[in-house]
Amino acid sequence: MHLKPNLIAAGIALVSALTSSADLIGGGTDQHYMGMNPNFQTTWAADRAFVDLANTSRVTKLNDWNTEPPRDTSGYPTTDFRWIFEEGYSEIGVYQLTFTGQATLPNTSNSTTTSVVYDSVNNRTTANVTVSTANTIAFIEFNNTKRTAGSATNTGITGIKLIRPGYPTDGSVVYTTDFLNQLRRTHVFRSMNWTLANTNRSVTWAERMTPDVFCQTLPGRYGAAALEHLIRVANDTSNDLWVCMPVRCNNDVVTKTIQMVLYGSDGMNPYTSPQATPVYPPLAPNLKLYIEFGNEIWNGFGPGFENYGMVKEDADAIRLGSAPHPIKLGNAGDTQEYEMAGRYWAWRAAEISKACRAAAPADIMTRIRPVLMCQQGGGWLDKMIPFIRAYYGTGQDGTGSHPVSYYFYG
Repeated sequence: MHLKPNLIAAGIALVSALTSSADLIGGGTDQHYMGMNPNFQTTWAADRAFVDLANTSRVTKLNDWNTEPPRDTSGYPTTDFRWIFEEGYSEIGVYQLTFTGQATLPNTSNSTTTSVVYDSVNNRTTANVTVSTANTIAFIEFNNTKRTAGSATNTGITGIKLIRPGYPTDGSVVYTTDFLNQLRRTHVFRSMNWTLANTNRSVTWAERMTPDVFCQTLPGRYGAAALEHLIRVANDTSNDLWVCMPVRCNNDVVTKTIQMVLYGSDGMNPYTSPQATPVYPPLAPNLKLYIEFGNEIWNGFGPGFENYGMVKEDADAIRLGSAPHPIKLGNAGDTQEYEMAGRYWAWRAAEISKACRAAAPADIMTRIRPVLMCQQGGGWLDKMIPFIRAYYGTGQDGTGSHPVSYYFYG
């Protein structure tokens, strides 16, 4: 295959640039060359990553723990609501609450709200929320809500922030010290869980999560954390970044992902050139980006692993259709369903690699590193590698004949 020998990845761990197994076990200079998938960012995430719990909280109706209230496009409820900010991993202490609008804040079974002050000039409310029992379900109820001074009651609020105990309230610290210190022990931040890679069905850039959305776990928006957050975590921990692309995303998503990594973003779209003061900075120039097509596409059995089903479904549509397609190898290819699924997997991964190359030709394989991932065994590589050689290796895609290593770093 002639792929780079210094990249081995398996499940949740990445091992890179190892000279021997002893380096990983201890004593070698590269023993920290390992990557990790941090937990899903939810109300029950044990790693307590975000300082502002607005990123990982959820909302329900006041008297219904399972039903969401109506929300606006930024995720803020448009009625009175219950806000659950931690479930099972709450910390004892005083949290600093701020929001735009007004509300009455009764004490709940697990939190006490005091020092409530409404600033009528700025339409901003501040309060202290005290949690006295650790590792409980901690929540706040917002009653008689008014978005503006002239709004009717029961219209919701916006701009909610809840800062963990011991952190500045101005938003200058995004991630907790403990979370960053744990990741600083590794070398690669793999964002499979943060982007909900296993269930992510998004196709276009417009479907992505943006950093301004209240509750980064908002249903209907794919990805539990915005790409801007992923980049900042990597920068703050000096970790290379590993992104699992949604298996149905179009090439525009790939291009914009590369542009954001290189140039940063304004919070909605990436810049297309270096900026003196980007709203959200790019990935630090000394850090690398690994691009993977989905996650565990081979896994058609584990609950919650939907990538295999999506790839198989798309491959079947091509296999059973009459239109020509590269995976048919000129309509003369093998029509066996799993052979075609493997080819589709390889084809889309290679096309993502080509989109990376087009977006960053000077950085491909050095800083921008597309990878072809698979579980060892199962026969999938026996389908993928021969297809890449047969189709791309003979120049049938129109870009010239290239080896497998032209498309994949490892």
